[in-house]
Amino acid sequence: MMLPGKGGERSLRGAPPEVVSTPSVSGQRRRWRQNVPVTERSAVPMIRFGEFELDIPDARLRRSGTVVDLPPKSFELLVCLVRRPQTLVPKDDLLDIVWGRRFVSEGAIKTVVSELRAALGDDAKAPRWIETVPRRGYRFIGDVIAEQAPTPAAASATEPAPGPLSKAMAGLAAPAPDGNLPPPGPALFGRDEDIAALCEQVDSTPLLTLTGPGGVGKTRLALAVARARQGRHAGGVWWLPLAPLAPATTDSGILRSALARALRIAPLGTGSDAELVRAIGGQPLLLVLDNAEHLLDVLAPWLADWAPHLPGLRLLITSREPLQLPGEQVWRVAPLPVPAGGEDSTAADMAGNPALRLLVTRIGARLQGFTPGPAQQQALAKICRSLDGLPLALELGAARVPVLGVHGLAEQLEDDAAGHRLQLLTQGARTALPHQRTLRATLDWSHALLTPTEQRVLRRLAVFRGGFTAATARAVATAPGEDPWTTLDALATLGDKSMLVAAAPDAPDARIGMLESVREYALEQLESSGEADATAQRHLLAMVALFTEAEAEALDVPQLPWLAPLEPELENLRSALRWAEAHADDPTVTDARLDLVAASARYFQRMALSAEGARFCLAVRASAETHRDPLRRAGIDLAVGTLCRFTPMLTAEEHLALARRAVQTFEDHGDTPRAHYAHYLAWALALEVGEHVARAHHVDRMYELVQPSWGPMRTRLMRSAWAQDQRLLGHADTFLQACREDLALLRDLEAQAESWIAAHTLMLAEHDLGEVDRALAIGQSAIDEIRAAGRLRGQTQLLVMHTAMRADAGDVAGTRAALADAVPTLGTMQITELLWLAMAWLAWHEGRGADAARLLGWFDSPVRGCGAYGPRTFTRRSIARLSALLDTALGAREHEDLQATGAALGQAEALRVGLRTSDGDRRRAPRPGTPPQTDANPTAS
Repeated sequence: MMLPGKGGERSLRGAPPEVVSTPSVSGQRRRWRQNVPVTERSAVPMIRFGEFELDIPDARLRRSGTVVDLPPKSFELLVCLVRRPQTLVPKDDLLDIVWGRRFVSEGAIKTVVSELRAALGDDAKAPRWIETVPRRGYRFIGDVIAEQAPTPAAASATEPAPGPLSKAMAGLAAPAPDGNLPPPGPALFGRDEDIAALCEQVDSTPLLTLTGPGGVGKTRLALAVARARQGRHAGGVWWLPLAPLAPATTDSGILRSALARALRIAPLGTGSDAELVRAIGGQPLLLVLDNAEHLLDVLAPWLADWAPHLPGLRLLITSREPLQLPGEQVWRVAPLPVPAGGEDSTAADMAGNPALRLLVTRIGARLQGFTPGPAQQQALAKICRSLDGLPLALELGAARVPVLGVHGLAEQLEDDAAGHRLQLLTQGARTALPHQRTLRATLDWSHALLTPTEQRVLRRLAVFRGGFTAATARAVATAPGEDPWTTLDALATLGDKSMLVAAAPDAPDARIGMLESVREYALEQLESSGEADATAQRHLLAMVALFTEAEAEALDVPQLPWLAPLEPELENLRSALRWAEAHADDPTVTDARLDLVAASARYFQRMALSAEGARFCLAVRASAETHRDPLRRAGIDLAVGTLCRFTPMLTAEEHLALARRAVQTFEDHGDTPRAHYAHYLAWALALEVGEHVARAHHVDRMYELVQPSWGPMRTRLMRSAWAQDQRLLGHADTFLQACREDLALLRDLEAQAESWIAAHTLMLAEHDLGEVDRALAIGQSAIDEIRAAGRLRGQTQLLVMHTAMRADAGDVAGTRAALADAVPTLGTMQITELLWLAMAWLAWHEGRGADAARLLGWFDSPVRGCGAYGPRTFTRRSIARLSALLDTALGAREHEDLQATGAALGQAEALRVGLRTSDGDRRRAPRPGTPPQTDANPTAS
């Protein structure tokens, strides 16, 4: 192998690579001075950082005036890093620049960095100067001051004209001039992967456009990429800001003159595009055009005329929309990832979150020593989510913290009704472009670039919360008499102009979103346009159409696929219902409101939001009772019965009366599908109130109403009701067989959520026959599936029943673990009351007999309102066994007194008693872990 050098080529065959690549410091300095002309050496700046002075012309590093003995490769690597401060330098670039990729691996970089840190007194774990970016490269994070070294007058007269630096030092100090990039700004957060990917793409793509909404950080990202490419383009890396150019007065000549000035080309000879091409020449160069969106009409055709004639030219453009030129590659810059909400967010996750790091850093620049505690971190995470991770908004928000505090800013941003963010986010940097100093100015700039049609569609779309589909957008943003295709075209162009974002582009029914800051701005425009009420009414009608269509097929489609396209519509549904409530004096709005409440009841139930849906139901009952259309009243009856049965808002008897009235109305009007479901609901409610004889009528009627076209999904409720009746009639084997067949069928139909419900009933069937271990195994398997699917909240009944069975069986550790998941559901539906029975059994098995008796009293308390359970149910069998054990352990009289005391505990005290670990009653209770005496007779009571 031969290594090219100034004096020819030197053979390296047989020589260890570290020997030939590590000459002495003095030798390195001598070659540096010999190979580089005086004028070039003097053009290289002196660089200071902290107490260090990096004298590049003399190849020395001094610390407080004393020369630091630095190995040559360490010196070269240091120069490479300090010339790109606050910028990630990828490992591949270091290998190219410092080693030329000869005989070295990435391990050589680590060795040299370690030497360099030792010389600088730096700590890898808490770096002051050099930061390691795992698996990517290194970044110099210190503050750098560059000073031009004086040029000797005699030398300038005698030395030859500046030329390229020697190949040995290429990339350490780029030729002068190597471009005109502005000084580095604040460090970027969360963009390392983007920078690395863009560096690869910009080298291979003639035209690369960074698009994204205002304030997302396109300019800073482009600058970071440009700095990372310095030394990689022989013609340099050049920066041309376009924001100062006015659209009305800018033509191709103005653009050509601006570019010539930026490239430091004499104006003479650049009077035409052809002359500009000749002046630039054939050297490869990278040209960055910033803030192009307002000049696209003139810029795009101008670039198309001359840029293709320069094969070595690479264009990197920032714009809020693409140029739409052949060969253009578009990179959409997304906001920074924000911390996850809820309990899923750990301290470590938040500490590494880019949006949170940016916010904390910017606050720290204003409040010296700012270190947020856990509570403040949660508030900061809320701020990041409220501001969509938009870097400009986060920086503007940080400016308000010294006055409002972290919690105050979070509260202001969370106040949706106030619409404060455009007033809050106004404290931008004085050096920023005028349209980037406030959030409103940024949005004004973007809005002014829209056509009147785009402005109209954008403001109407602001009524949506949580995104929308193209279909719902067209229905809401198109007023009567307007062309819906015009709306569809505007959706596309608004996306191109970064005013809309793809919320889930890979979904079957792709959703479109709007950043919350853009939405608030658009809402202001909607209010001032006078179109707000008309648009909100179209939004209400769109939700009615969406949920009515979904409800019509709810019993024919498995639950999870049915829910998938509807889950993102929750905020839209809430918004429509609240607006309708505020405009209930309009009869048209009232009708739509009743229809939406009726159509969305099952959605609220399946979303595990029964209590919220029930409140919407009860709010419209008065209107429904007096409505002229009995079918609308029956729809509300059915919705109330569906949702309120799981809440304490009405009694079971009231629910049953409403369900039976709905049955009669639907049958009278020939609405067979809803009549069939109303009979099922009446059957379930009759079971709850103990009307065991009346239930048979509803089951028989369900069979009579079945239509030939109905599939097994729609008839499963009828089969379930019949099977449950077999259980209550004492036909345990029949019940078990029906449960097994139902579970197998639902699994064949890939109805996962319904199979969990079937597993619940099969668990009961196995337990009825004394197969406790098998019952618990079935339940645990289903719960594991539910947890993996992230649906535990929606399957409360199974979780609660399984917890009660574990407690009954004496699984103390398992019961306590299950209660951690189940206790938060207390009060959300009637079945959760079984948790009091579970806690009573837990107390018994832990030796807390008195607590067990009190909790049993609270479970059956008339104050609390215990539901009706038949004599053959698990619940009544379990209560009877525990009562018998307590009679024996405590004595019948004391047991009765303790139950009477427990009946008045109240929920808070009952919960404290249920979850504590001892009550001083161990002398009368059996040893912890005493196995229960399971009664295998299903008829025992």
